[in-house]
Amino acid sequence: MAKALLGHVGYGPDVRTIAEVQRLRERVRNLEADNHALRDANVELRDANGELTDRLHDLELRQEMLSLATPGSTLSVDEPALTRA
Repeated sequence: MAKALLGHVGYGPDVRTIAEVQRLRERVRNLEADNHALRDANVELRDANGELTDRLHDLELRQEMLSLATPGSTLSVDEPALTRA
């Protein structure tokens, strides 16, 4: 009696349910592949950002060193060299 209440009446598995489970499993595989690809892209972007941050830091250090090397210099970083009076 309990099996009949739960929908088991001696038939094999429902074809629609099997198809839905297969579709969902395929969807999960696709999402896992997308997730893996996005993680890889994220690592690449993080590495590129680290390189750019390092280069920016180096440029900032160079500018600071140049400003220390020329005492009394009023040349700003944003001011083009040819417009200096």
